[in-house]
Amino acid sequence: MLLITLCGHSDLDVSQIKVENIDILEVFYHNFITMFSSTIFGIFTAGIYSLCILIVNVANVGILSNALYINNMGHLIPILIPHGIIELVSLCLCVIYSFFSFIYLIKSIKQVFLRNCDIKLLIKKIFISLTEFIVVNTVLLIIAAVIEYIV
Repeated sequence: MLLITLCGHSDLDVSQIKVENIDILEVFYHNFITMFSSTIFGIFTAGIYSLCILIVNVANVGILSNALYINNMGHLIPILIPHGIIELVSLCLCVIYSFFSFIYLIKSIKQVFLRNCDIKLLIKKIFISLTEFIVVNTVLLIIAAVIEYIV
């Protein structure tokens, strides 16, 4: 589909787009679940799952923007940009965090088996790190949801 977007052809029917009131909690909930699952599954896949989620989101933004432009609805593209930038930054952070957490987890497991590290301390460090990351990313997603609601 990305190739279709790059070639300037789109089967997306944007004439059916209706401007409706957006529920801010629904936007936040969807983005939070995406971020949380991307982070958790990303940690166990060396960030590959998170990267796939990021690529799909970037492709969706490109496809939608292209379809809007082709159908003379380009004036709606600037409405997508503020929310999209923050959401994509959040997903980029998920990729980075997942990758480095995977590396840390592998090194730590090795230390646990060599008995150089206490497993309880390791679990505590991982839990604190994950909690801090989720809090920071949640703030970004709240800002993104508010921006989407306002715009």
